[in-house]
Amino acid sequence: MIRRDAICVLSAIIAAACSKPTTSAFDPIDEGFDSGVQFTHPRLSDERISLDAPARTIGDPSAQLVVTVPLRAGITRGWIQAGDTVDAGSPLFDVMMPEAIDAAGRYEGARIRLDAWKERQHQLLALKAEGLAKTSEVSEAVARVAEASADLQAARATLMSAGFKESEAAALLAGSGQKTLRARQAGVVTELSAMLGETRDATSGALARVSSMGAVRIEARFQKAPGDGPWAFAYGERRTPLRRLSTAPSADPRDGAFVAWFEPKEGSPVQSGVVGRVVTIDDAKQTVFVVPELSVTKTKSSSIVRVIRSEQQRDIDVTVIRCTQATCAVTGSLLESDLIALEPAQ
Repeated sequence: MIRRDAICVLSAIIAAACSKPTTSAFDPIDEGFDSGVQFTHPRLSDERISLDAPARTIGDPSAQLVVTVPLRAGITRGWIQAGDTVDAGSPLFDVMMPEAIDAAGRYEGARIRLDAWKERQHQLLALKAEGLAKTSEVSEAVARVAEASADLQAARATLMSAGFKESEAAALLAGSGQKTLRARQAGVVTELSAMLGETRDATSGALARVSSMGAVRIEARFQKAPGDGPWAFAYGERRTPLRRLSTAPSADPRDGAFVAWFEPKEGSPVQSGVVGRVVTIDDAKQTVFVVPELSVTKTKSSSIVRVIRSEQQRDIDVTVIRCTQATCAVTGSLLESDLIALEPAQ
């Protein structure tokens, strides 16, 4: 007797599982367009589409100062510590660059030779005019002037790459041979990695980093191309009003996201490095419909519903906003008079 009851219960469960799914949220309409298929009308919704996208703030590159050495240098003194606030022009490090000192010596030597050979060339030209100097002597002087000029330019290039002016060459040789690296802008020392006595070159990374507030931009990744807003950047308990600057002309092929960039409106500063969300209520006049979830078929590139319109069956592309409790809110070219199949499109 127990076995017979169990079989009956199992049969009832199987029958229920195999029956055609329906939704109690919609009344099925049997219009006889397709044998065994029930239809229903989509319902209009008065909601507006809320857009919400993950976002991050990106600092202005000009607000980040990376302090490096232009040539191989030994650090002879440090003027700062991490957390210090510095002004534009504040000393950061004293360094000694052997290549710069060598270039200063070559520059001064080439300058002296150039002056001497220019004077000699002038004298020989005067003597040649009187028949007292040979053409070969004049030619040699011209060559020496050109050689000294070339050496002078090569030394000047090295000095400039080290951050020195050519007028500073003599003072560099007469003094300690050191150069003070200074802050090009005001800010806070956020990183310090140099040590006294250490030798660094131009490829060995930053000695320090100085950060200032500067302007920031907010980058957000949307599932659909965003409209005109209004927009806000939400992080923590704060909401900062935004102005949309631009949107990528096409979706990112990696994940199909539409990337958009914003900036805070005047009087609404945001620090760089903040993670949050860009939110809005979409003001575009899009009609939102509520349809049964089982009527929505998702494909690789879109979502569709099968409808009967003007006694013809067709598939309509829709954009799914959200699905809850067996219904989905969608937008697309649906009509209130459409009949939606209460089963997925084949």
